[in-house]
Amino acid sequence: MDKAPLGHRIHEQLLVRLDQAERLLHDSAVTHEAAVHQSRKNMKWVRAVLRLVADASNLDLSEEERLCRDIGRRLSELRDADVTLLTLRQVALASGGALTRKDVAELEHELEQRRARLLDEGAFDTAFVSVIRDELGELARDLTRRSPPTLRPEELERVVEAARADAAALYRTLVPRAHIEQWHALRKRVKREYYQRGLMAAADADRVVQLDRLGELLGWQQDLAVLRKTASDLGMLTPGLRRQITRQIGNCRRRCRRQAEKVYA
Repeated sequence: MDKAPLGHRIHEQLLVRLDQAERLLHDSAVTHEAAVHQSRKNMKWVRAVLRLVADASNLDLSEEERLCRDIGRRLSELRDADVTLLTLRQVALASGGALTRKDVAELEHELEQRRARLLDEGAFDTAFVSVIRDELGELARDLTRRSPPTLRPEELERVVEAARADAAALYRTLVPRAHIEQWHALRKRVKREYYQRGLMAAADADRVVQLDRLGELLGWQQDLAVLRKTASDLGMLTPGLRRQITRQIGNCRRRCRRQAEKVYA
């Protein structure tokens, strides 16, 4: 059993996650999609844990959180370029023949071109990715210079419970026709509790699983919304595509509500 103080263990885990994210972004053996997806998950974990540490210890980690947010946004641009393509194909597949790949071929081609402009096939050597790696290095150096925080389990539990209450309060305000941004705000709060609670030694395993499921459903709803906006911005949101996205968002939202009732009952 690791006898190191709690703050030291969390501090070490933060540095490990940052190192993993940086390594993924220059590992030619890892696909772009997998590297971006896992690096982004690592950054969400880091940001949630930085918030947990700051709230539990009264440390000012605002600069580290800002840098973490900027890295996450850059990774989101890469992730959206990959996922929007996949979402379009899944929407066509789930339409039951009402929408074919041929119907969305022009949009699919444009999305492929947009992705290629951000990230060349076969190599993580673009200037865009280099900026992300530099920022990851800067964040790791900032944290390395800091002394590990002094943390008490009861303070961490207090912060995690506050995160749960915050998410539950937001969920109760979501009316049936709530704007997609309100659902996205709930997703961020769900993910925060998910990552923070998973760090606790006495974590409620079933709740962690339920939070993960809710986060995945909310993520799919957000992917559909991003596809709709992207297609609209490009002038390629046909009536058929709009109908299918709207239908699938509706189906996803009903599943989100059922899952949220389990989590926040």
